[in-house]
Amino acid sequence: MMWTEDDIYPWLGEEWPSRLSAAWAALEAELARLARQDVQALEGFDPAHHLLSRRGPQGQPITLTRAADDWHQRLVNGPKLTPQPRPMGYVGLAPGSAVVLTTGWHSSVSYLFEGEFDARVAPGRPAVTFGPQSRELAQVYRDVADQLRAPLRDRPKTPAMPQPTGPDAPAQAREVSEADYERLCALARAAAEAVPSRDEAVGLWERGVSVPVVDVARRVSRILDGSQEPAWVEPTEGVEPSLHCVRDLAFAVPLEEDGRFQREIFDSEEVPRRPDEKESLEDYQYSSWPIKRDRRIVLTPSYALVIAEVLDEHAARIAPGQSVGQMQFDAFPLCMFLRRLESRVDVL
Repeated sequence: MMWTEDDIYPWLGEEWPSRLSAAWAALEAELARLARQDVQALEGFDPAHHLLSRRGPQGQPITLTRAADDWHQRLVNGPKLTPQPRPMGYVGLAPGSAVVLTTGWHSSVSYLFEGEFDARVAPGRPAVTFGPQSRELAQVYRDVADQLRAPLRDRPKTPAMPQPTGPDAPAQAREVSEADYERLCALARAAAEAVPSRDEAVGLWERGVSVPVVDVARRVSRILDGSQEPAWVEPTEGVEPSLHCVRDLAFAVPLEEDGRFQREIFDSEEVPRRPDEKESLEDYQYSSWPIKRDRRIVLTPSYALVIAEVLDEHAARIAPGQSVGQMQFDAFPLCMFLRRLESRVDVL
């Protein structure tokens, strides 16, 4: 229900009605508390809770929550773009100090991770095991990540594709106490019942109340009342997550077909590159007259590396043979990070 809300933590702001904000904030706090306990109780590695593509300095698994915080901190605290005066009097960027993209390449890579990865790690998503149909799309993600790393002065190595965890990997679930379960049910009911009706939600759209949340909230209430309907429903009819894309689309798109489509797109795009010594900052801000080429977008090395790592992780999660158990609420901060990632791009 919370993941369906498109906005980022709107219950923490001042736009929502106070009753709705209070109910959702209380539910989020309880879900986060239980998620922390779940992670602390983990033994070993679980792709439903840990990154597949990276490990910590001592080889320890990295939780999805910690990964989101690490990526966020690197974007906030990493080096910014530094203009460099040129002998001819104009100002440019030093080679190796940034990654230059066309707007077409940037929009294509944003399309790759923005909706699909968010949907793959959504809390509540059922377990899935991938077959050979995802091979090409996973390779596209890895190749595009390499294209982002290539222009950097100190180019990091491409991480090895991790060995897929099979479908028989043991589930690691902490037993929830009856008191915690009853408290969570009560908070979920209060949060669902505080969601306005469809007519009211349409009237509140300027205040960030998403209409699709209404349907999910009603389903939550029915399930709490004993309904046997599924808790998770794909936004696109006919989608089988092991075979199709899971972002919200007009119709089911096979992973195999999407892999071929994305390959064609990136094969036709100019690859990321270093800033040219002859380019001024204006060349990145406007199309170049009289050629009228696409405007360029400039990324800091930190931003380029973070996107590359996000793509590496997505590739590992959809690799043939990979199994991921049911996603839990500790993945929610990662979803929120992914939704904000696009807005952090450095455009001069």
